[in-house]
Amino acid sequence: MSDDYQRMTEVIHFLDSNLVEQLSLDTVATRFGINPARILHITHHSTLVSSQSCLRQLTRNRARQLLNQSVPLPDSDPDNPPLFNDLIIATDIIPRDKHRRTRERQPLRYGIHPTPFGSALVAISTIGLCRLDFVDNNTLDKLEQLRKSWPNAELIEDKQLTAGMAERVFAPRSVTTDKPLLLHLRGTSFQIKVWQALLGIAPGCICDYRRIAEQIGRPTAARAVGHAIGQNPLCYIIPCHRVIRSDGSPGGYRGGILRKKVMLTIETLYS
Repeated sequence: MSDDYQRMTEVIHFLDSNLVEQLSLDTVATRFGINPARILHITHHSTLVSSQSCLRQLTRNRARQLLNQSVPLPDSDPDNPPLFNDLIIATDIIPRDKHRRTRERQPLRYGIHPTPFGSALVAISTIGLCRLDFVDNNTLDKLEQLRKSWPNAELIEDKQLTAGMAERVFAPRSVTTDKPLLLHLRGTSFQIKVWQALLGIAPGCICDYRRIAEQIGRPTAARAVGHAIGQNPLCYIIPCHRVIRSDGSPGGYRGGILRKKVMLTIETLYS
């Protein structure tokens, strides 16, 4: 999948830069020096790229059609943890105000690891996975954000420990365990509700902010939902990249709009 990620990144970037042109399949294939059939494989049934006629970005009307086809989000059920890409996920939730009252300095182990979607910062508390953030050329900034999010923690680089967590998240079939992946979430009650709703969006599906707001019983809070999604501490595993605007535009993404498009496209190919 990592080869497809790199190739799709290049293709989508090229298409985004040439939206005003009617690009043929042969033009794109020649640009990247690969067989046209390979382009079709990469873009087939993509949520963001059309196929033979022009290989341009899909219209917003088409994206809205995909939104309408999305399956209903399941209700949160603590007795039946969600299944995500062959992972059974359980959550341990600590209200933000309770965490701030904790004065004890706790270890937080972290590492930077390659993933199918680029390098990622992985951090683990004594409870579970507490941070997953994609890193480009801003490692120091990401570490500073981690420190601010966990001001009472002692950051310890431990790539050996976090490598196992990264493999479990991005290559779950290679890890044999019956134990659920425990997520250590810390946020306001509203944020937690939004993040738990995101866990109900299956790979290959998309959703809009309004629908998430309705799911958590706050139908007029789509803007606040967007803000909570932007504060998601666990990119990819809590799939905020599967949420787009109701008009079909991609919306924001902390890991970058291009990465969001690539992730959605590849998930469609492999789901």
